[in-house]
Formats: sequence, structure tokens, C-alpha cells
Amino acid sequence: MGRYGNRAFSRVMSLVAAALGVVPLLLLAVLSSWREADLRVAAPAFHFYAVSATCAAAVAVSTAIIVAVRSARDPRNAFIAAGFLGLAGIFLAHGLSTPGFLVESYGDPHAVLLSAPLSLLAAGVAVGAAVLPERSALWRGLSRRSGWALALYAAAVGGYFAVAMLEPTWLGRIPRTRVADWGVGALVMALLGWAAWRYWRAWRLTETTGQLAMTLGLLLLAESQLAMLIGSLWELRWWTYHALMLAAFAAVALGWAMEGWERRSLAIVPRALALRERLDALVIPDAAALEELEEAIGVKDAYTRNHMSRVASLARALAQELGLPPRSVAIAETAGRIHDIGKLVVPDRILLKPGPLTPEEFERVKHHTVRGEQIALQSRALADVARVVRAHHERYDGRGYPDGLAGEEIPIEARVVAVADTFDALTSSRAYRPARPLGEAVEELRRVAGTQLDPRCVDAFLRWLAREEARSALAA
Repeated sequence: MGRYGNRAFSRVMSLVAAALGVVPLLLLAVLSSWREADLRVAAPAFHFYAVSATCAAAVAVSTAIIVAVRSARDPRNAFIAAGFLGLAGIFLAHGLSTPGFLVESYGDPHAVLLSAPLSLLAAGVAVGAAVLPERSALWRGLSRRSGWALALYAAAVGGYFAVAMLEPTWLGRIPRTRVADWGVGALVMALLGWAAWRYWRAWRLTETTGQLAMTLGLLLLAESQLAMLIGSLWELRWWTYHALMLAAFAAVALGWAMEGWERRSLAIVPRALALRERLDALVIPDAAALEELEEAIGVKDAYTRNHMSRVASLARALAQELGLPPRSVAIAETAGRIHDIGKLVVPDRILLKPGPLTPEEFERVKHHTVRGEQIALQSRALADVARVVRAHHERYDGRGYPDGLAGEEIPIEARVVAVADTFDALTSSRAYRPARPLGEAVEELRRVAGTQLDPRCVDAFLRWLAREEARSALAA
């Protein structure tokens, strides 16, 4: 891996995911056009044991995830896990109802026939709910009553499973037509496709495993719905939809496991969705819009949110003290407000660590400058700010990061933000150290002027600070 993260690796992973999503479509196209290749493979015993065992394990995993994330502030992950619980629980009835095993092999196998499409519909509804816009009335209602909503959903899944296993003939009363099947299937594919698109756009911000795994898993589920609609019993296309559902669950479970192991948290999944929404809503960088963007960043770490607000105010004051043109003042203030936006992808176990970081952990934190630039470039309104976000940890003597710029090579707005950032960090309390007194902070700024910080910016900042202190003293 490179010093600040290997973007090439992320691109390779995205290409692999894209290929895994395209291959099933090509297979279905070949089997549909070359019908002789669409062989019938009647294997009821394999169907019973393989589907039942896999779905039982999936139910256990999904339930464990719901329990693990149920106390999170944002319940989106719980709705995602509930969607896969519904998928696995209802499809478990599909496997267990294979005629000749637990269910007698007379009459139409209603539970087998209905459980497959219903499992995807249940997944589509829950996953679609998980990616609703946070400002929508429906999401606000669901998030406030997420416990009740999830309990009702689980009860519906459990109720269906009980009916399918104990009174499967009741399911025969549900009217089904080819048109209805295609209508429901189209709805499911639309829900899953929309959710996949939302996660893909969130992945473009973070390039994290969990977002990409969700995108791939949801696309595979949508493709399994298509295979279900065009395949017939025991044909390869029919078996394909089983394989795609298994692959979808495996992709999401593996992606979330890797995310959880790496970050010790799955919180970045809903956070990235929220940040994507705020960036999309940012047409011009006005104060209200930037505060909402700040809130999306600060939900990860209250210190970061308050720190960025203070840095923005200090950066504006310093830029004005230097006599910079209004455009540069605005860029410096906006950059100060979002300069740590890249910390969204820093694992909580590192960002919130109550003590000094190891060299490896510090390298991870340093990558936030590059990621911050990439996130800012996702919004046209922040395009002019992106380079400042990237450069706010460059040093005047050229020993900073990520590019080792020196002196006037560093954008003036970035030099302004660096002074404001340093001063606020010195005068703020952290879990591992108390705030330094004002006099000590001023001496530290003087000490690093010309090495870490632009000496002209430091002189201007200290002039402004002395004036503010004098004004406060007179007011008192």
C-alpha cells in the first residue's frame, strides 16, 4: 500500500465488483438465447439441504448484526440487516418446503413457489427503507420508531414462516399471475437498483469495503430476481437465481465483516450516505448549507465538528487581517469549516483513541488530507476549496504532507487554515491532554513560525489576537 492509501487497489476492487455484477447477466443472456444449454438438473435433496442450511446460517448472521447495531444513533444498518434477515428467513421456508422431505409431495408446493419472490420483496422493502433520504417524512417517521418498525417486520417474517411450514395450503389462496409476478419483480429490481446506486455514490466518497460490498450484493439480488422471472423449475437459470442470492449475502456479509474488523464499527455505512446527501444539496457554499455538511461530518466526532467551526471563524479573521481578496477569504473560511472532512474514513478506534497514536495509526490519519480533497471534489460548490483541504497540513519548510510543498508553493488559504488549525488545537482540551494556556499557545506559534507555519500569517494572527484580547479586556 502507498504512503497515503492505494487508490489503485480501490479501482481494482471496483473493477472486480463490476465484473462480478456483469457476468451473471451475460450467463442469463446466453442461457436464454441458447436454450439447449439451459439444462434441467433435478436435485430436490440438494435443494432441500443446501438452501435450508445456508438460509439458517444467514438468519443467524443477520440476527447477530441487528443485535450488534441496534443501539446505533442511525438505524440504517439495522434496516439493512433486517432486509437480509427477511430474505434468509422467508427463503428458508422455500428450502424447507421442498416436497418429499418435511412437506408432503402432493398438490402444488405453494410455500416453495411463493417464498422465493416474497423473500426478495421483503429484502427490497427493508433495504429501500434504509436508503431513504434523511429529510423525507417517511424516513423521519421510521427512524423515530425504528424499534417498532423492525419488530413488526420481524413478526411479519416469522408469521409467514410459520404459515408456510404449518399451513402451506393457505398460501394457495393468494392469487398469482404472470403479469403480477413481473410487476412485483420489476418493483423489487427498482428498489434494489436504487439502493445499489445510493451505496455506489456513497462508495465514491469513502472507497470503503462495506459500501462496495453493499453495492455488489444489491445488484446480485436484483439479478437473482430477473433470473427467477425468466427461469423454470430445475433449469440452470432457476438454479442461477439461487446462486445469486447466496452470492449476494456472502458479498455483504464478507464486506461488513472486513469493515467491522478494520474499523471496529459499521457506522461509516450510514455516515457516508448522509454525507453524500449533504454534498448533493450543496449548490452554493452558504453558511446554512455548510453547517449541515459540518453536522454530517461531526456526527462521527463531536470534537471534530466544534473544532472545524472554530477554525473557520479564525481562518476568516486571519484572511481579513492579511488583506486577502474576498474570494480568498471565503475559500479560507469554507476550507476551515470542512478541512477535516476526510476523517470520515479514519476508523473510530484511531480517531477517538484516548492517547498517542502509533506510527502506523498516524499514517492512517494523515491520509485524511487526500481523502478530504477527493470528497470536496464530489461537489462543484467545493471545487475551489479542495486543494486547500489537501494542503492544510503542508509545512512552510517543506516537511509536511501529503505533497511536501514549501513556502509560497502552499496555497495562501491553506497557510491561513494551518495557523487557525494549530491555534485551536493548542487551546482545546482532548482526552489525552488538557488545553494549553493562551500565553503558551502564542509562544508555540512564534516558535514554529518559519518552520511549520508561514511567519507572515503567524504575525498577522498574533496582531489580530492581541487586538481581540484588548477589546475583550475593555469590554470587561
